[in-house]
Amino acid sequence: MPTSNKKLVLLTGATGFIGFQTLLDALKAGFRVRCAVRSEAKGETLLSKPALQPLLQADNQAPPVEIVVVPDQAAPRAFHEAIVGISYVIHIASPLPSTQPNGHLDAEANFLAPARRATLEMLEAAAITTSIERVVITSSVAAFVSPKIFMGLVRQDPQHPFTPTSRAPLMTPPFPHAGVAYVASKMASLEATETWVKETNPRFSVVNIHPSWVMGRAECADDVESLFNTTNRLVLNAIVKGEKSQYPTMMGAVVDVHDVARMQIQSLQKADIVQPGNCRSFIASTPGIYEDIPGIIRKNFAGECQDGRVTVLGEQASFPLPIDSSSTEVTFGWKFKTLEQMINDLISQYIELQ
Repeated sequence: MPTSNKKLVLLTGATGFIGFQTLLDALKAGFRVRCAVRSEAKGETLLSKPALQPLLQADNQAPPVEIVVVPDQAAPRAFHEAIVGISYVIHIASPLPSTQPNGHLDAEANFLAPARRATLEMLEAAAITTSIERVVITSSVAAFVSPKIFMGLVRQDPQHPFTPTSRAPLMTPPFPHAGVAYVASKMASLEATETWVKETNPRFSVVNIHPSWVMGRAECADDVESLFNTTNRLVLNAIVKGEKSQYPTMMGAVVDVHDVARMQIQSLQKADIVQPGNCRSFIASTPGIYEDIPGIIRKNFAGECQDGRVTVLGEQASFPLPIDSSSTEVTFGWKFKTLEQMINDLISQYIELQ
């Protein structure tokens, strides 16, 4: 493991799909990580993850992973104690549609307020912490794609793809369902971040990373059930199990979880990508249509399909969502994984966990 950088990173969302992979990558890069979790139990579960064990060997100075409990990340001064001694922040935690109750949706209570307020609480805590060098926030392509386009109801002109500087008008409740509320929360959080940076001119810089639909091998998953608790569930439910998806169509834009985590960590290491007092956005996405997934599985897992370990029972329609992530690939110096690579990794893990 590299030992050239032992600076301490404050990470939220480490128990989730993207967050856990980011934790692994941060440790492999030589950082120490303080994970902000909502309860002691979540912290204990996190530290018990098999994939984490080889990286938990402490050196003579400090343990590589610390746990700090922040029960409500949107509460006043939520991070003021957790951020002491921190050099970098990676803020991933945010309300997701799958975690919210069905039925009547209080969008302000379940999405907009917690997502926006938690982001501002983190920035305000960083502003009074002189050791902070950079804050990295996980947003979404939803932050600059209107809900009608994001849901496939309206098509974006392919000649005018979404870029890191695209922005959509803010939305206000009521919202028809959780998916639209999620989009609104990402828009509001990004707008709040950019406004705060412009008005505050902090000593540190801010990077926003905007993934599309995240898939790939989930190191946080210890069994098949937990694999279904990631955003891989769309592929597994709709295509492998043949269940009717709650999304009648899906955007033809995907990204591998390892690429998102890689961007988070390299955003800390690349000092020149944004100057102190400034905020910059990067897209994490590559084209990929869900209609291609059944063929990928049948081609690369023919034996497993034949003996019944893998089934291809359904399909998932998708719509084109033109996104230009070329500036990300130029800045970071590598290409995003393809849809086929993501599906191969995912189905291989599905077979292993069975």
